[in-house]
Amino acid sequence: MATINMPAPEKNFDTADPLPSEEYVEKAMPSILGSFDMTVVYVMIIFFITNATTAIAGGAATFTYWILGAITFFIPCAIATAQLGVMFQHEGSLYNWTHKALGGYWSFFVAFCAWFPGVLLMVAGADTVVTYLMGLNPNWFSQIWQQGVAVIALLTICCIITLQPFRTVQNMANVMFGIILLTVIIVGVAGVAWFVGKHPSATSFSHPSDWWLTPTNFVVFGAITHAYLGVAVPMNMGGEILGRKVITRHLLWGTMIVITAYLVTTFTLLAIQGKAATGTLFSVVTVVDMGLNKFFGDITAICVIGFFLMAPVVYNYSYARLLLVGGIDKRLPDCIGCRCLPGCPTFYSTREPG
Repeated sequence: MATINMPAPEKNFDTADPLPSEEYVEKAMPSILGSFDMTVVYVMIIFFITNATTAIAGGAATFTYWILGAITFFIPCAIATAQLGVMFQHEGSLYNWTHKALGGYWSFFVAFCAWFPGVLLMVAGADTVVTYLMGLNPNWFSQIWQQGVAVIALLTICCIITLQPFRTVQNMANVMFGIILLTVIIVGVAGVAWFVGKHPSATSFSHPSDWWLTPTNFVVFGAITHAYLGVAVPMNMGGEILGRKVITRHLLWGTMIVITAYLVTTFTLLAIQGKAATGTLFSVVTVVDMGLNKFFGDITAICVIGFFLMAPVVYNYSYARLLLVGGIDKRLPDCIGCRCLPGCPTFYSTREPG
């Protein structure tokens, strides 16, 4: 394997000049991410099925908020990301784009603000796994310290997975993408089966006022906006994709999948349990138990656990690219910009194939 020396730039760069990371990544990192790979990352970053359990606090108006949030926030973000991604197809997405527009100081600040939530989300994913395991058996992890140890163990497993060859890790993410889509289908079928069985809806959908936006449900818009965050994260790997068409394709398909999945999950939660399920993460499984049977409920639980075990891995290798470009551009210590090859520190997650 040819050795590519790390660049030694000055600390300050003119916004018109290309960053060293733009050239280095193209030479050192293989372009292996296709449209499907990027769509998988996009959906796994944005679609947390448990977000629907918070959004349903608005009742039928939640659907109005999902659509309003998509029109006013989610879709515009996707359009802006597509434009910037096509113009500047480089590693680091927001970091690189902010440097082009505002310079080095703000690009570093934005990169930190974009990276730090990824750390919290990895912990949240592991915590959700523990919550679902406790939902399957309340006797598991009954003590707080047991839950803490379980979260640490899960994050350790995720770290080990992340440090495998990138193509292998991405293939695992692709499988989990199929599993979460299966979960959404099962949840949707449970909602339909509930009405086919002539059960009453737990939420009123029949009156126009049920769908209105009122001061009592304005807070739901915040939850909806939060659920739609992360559009630009897959473009952190912009220097590793197979052509510019991948950018627009993954944004188009990913956006449609995310909106549809949130609407389907919300429908079933509101139809079977209504607002009573608000904030209860395990209610995604409970509604399947009620709409179908315990067997499909257990399948749903296993699928959700698998997804949230893989989600921290996807967050890890996606956000690690921000550390990579920061190290290459001398805005972080050199060792952080070193890939996980023999003799290199393991700050940067995932190794190149081979």
